[in-house]
Amino acid sequence: MGASGPLAGTFVLDLTRVLAGPYCTMVLGDLGARVVKVEAPERGDDARQIGPFVGGVSAYFWSLNRGKQSIALDLRAGPDRAVFERLLARADVLVENFRPGVMERLGFGWESLLLDGGLRVERPGAHALLPQVIEAFAAEVRSITFGRPTLEDVFVRRTGRRFDASPKEGAA
Repeated sequence: MGASGPLAGTFVLDLTRVLAGPYCTMVLGDLGARVVKVEAPERGDDARQIGPFVGGVSAYFWSLNRGKQSIALDLRAGPDRAVFERLLARADVLVENFRPGVMERLGFGWESLLLDGGLRVERPGAHALLPQVIEAFAAEVRSITFGRPTLEDVFVRRTGRRFDASPKEGAA
């Protein structure tokens, strides 16, 4: 949980899922930041359902979320929102990779994070909470999927090949 390194003392609030965002926050943790991952209650990060599984746990999920602390919060529910707001007030960095508009609908869009011309930060001397948003290929993906992003469409566009999960002839 990041006791040493160039980012030691930095608190990262992680609202990311699946690949690009969790990888980003994993690197921040590797560099010494304390990373707290916020997951949906009951189901957690979607990556928890992706194999391979070791002892019933997703190795994929753990490979991207090592060294992080995790908390389950429903950002639409009053008590959980209050907990999230306390975490947010202490955060140096917020990383999220929701689809455009989700943070606004939750009431945590960048405009709502700005208070009286200053950024919402409680502790004196804290680093400013800066808009750190990851949207891997977002504009490109939305342009080719009519607003419904899929990883396969990005892969095809970048490589010219389709995913093929079927077994190859003669493969053991």
